[in-house]
Amino acid sequence: MDSNSPPIELSERKPKDTDEGPNIATPDHVGAKTGQKEVPDEKISQVVPHDVLLRLQSQQQEEIEEVEEELFEDLDEDEPDCFHRNAAKIQKTLSAFYQDHKNIFLWSFYAVLILGYIVYFIYAMWYSFGDEGSIRLVVLTVFLVLMALAAILKPRLKNCVLPSVKRFDKSKLKYVRWAFYIIATLVIASIIIAEVAVKKPANLMSGVGIIVYVAVFFIFSHNPAKVKWRPVFMGLLLQFIFALIILRTESGFHSFMWLGDRVSEFLDHTNFGAEFVLGDATHHFFAFKILPIVIFFSTCISILYYWGAMQWIIFRVAWVMQVAMGTTAAESVNAAANIFIGQSEAPLMIRPLLPKMTNSELHAVMTGGFATIAGTVLGAFIGFGVPANHLLSASVISAPAALAMAKLFYPETKKSKTTVQDIENMEKG
Repeated sequence: MDSNSPPIELSERKPKDTDEGPNIATPDHVGAKTGQKEVPDEKISQVVPHDVLLRLQSQQQEEIEEVEEELFEDLDEDEPDCFHRNAAKIQKTLSAFYQDHKNIFLWSFYAVLILGYIVYFIYAMWYSFGDEGSIRLVVLTVFLVLMALAAILKPRLKNCVLPSVKRFDKSKLKYVRWAFYIIATLVIASIIIAEVAVKKPANLMSGVGIIVYVAVFFIFSHNPAKVKWRPVFMGLLLQFIFALIILRTESGFHSFMWLGDRVSEFLDHTNFGAEFVLGDATHHFFAFKILPIVIFFSTCISILYYWGAMQWIIFRVAWVMQVAMGTTAAESVNAAANIFIGQSEAPLMIRPLLPKMTNSELHAVMTGGFATIAGTVLGAFIGFGVPANHLLSASVISAPAALAMAKLFYPETKKSKTTVQDIENMEKG
């Protein structure tokens, strides 16, 4: 909080009776009529100690209970007997004990939960390692471990790495970047010569096509003199790396093959619902076979949005593209979202930022939408029999390439008003 800001006055308010009845003070509105602007909780926590905030919350809760006692009279009951008196005494004792040792109970519960999962994982691997169920369990475990490590290490790395990066001389950073470009170009050229030129020279025609596309886009660019080559080079490099991992490495190929099979298996569950509603007949294939897949997949995406899972995945992919390509936060999030959802749904993730986006950013939003297919259409293509791993790999490698070509054709000439903080606030919301 700015040091020039007025001090926050924290005082107790007692409910006042009005003509319409007593004024009920709630935690969200206690002190809202003091004449001062509302201050977000995170800013208050930076000024007021945590124990003071806890006492204030306790006082607010007591105020609410007092008002409720004034509004609602207690039931007329007889004098409690010995059993009820002891039950009330035990209830108060246990409640106070839990409140005093709440953190211990929570950490104990988490520890038991983690130990139980570890025991289950070890036994499952010993019992039947290598089958489909064990592979799914390994993938889930690795994903959970990575999430836990990210949550634990992120604040520590942020405090350690960012100050060092800010102190780094920007003039030297330019030479480091150009050295990286040269080394990456030499590595790509070596791989192309060894894997393509020697084995299948005819496939070099696709490389010529990429060069022609870049040249044509540069010639007809909105402002060729303002083109920044970092997003262009890094976008094509990310596309090359993804393609190399997915198509040229055995582990990457089998991983996407396994992922595609799981997606196809998941969408096959639609058949049971379609048969239950529409029957076994498939005379009208698109209506009775494809449309149920589209509806089912769209529903699942909406549920993942409600849980926050889609936002978590999309923001992590966007962070990778933003760091590598140097693009703004909003256009990176949109490009990552287009991998999973369609052109009409992806911009809704950054809807509050659209009025503040520059023409170059809006152009990148539209380009990313045209570069990939929507998740519902992906499900429809899988229903037609198209291999799921081909569709998934195409969507992944197209996102950074589309962003690269968008920044080449319409380079950024204005200072963006969208920040990483805007995206973080959207993620929290």
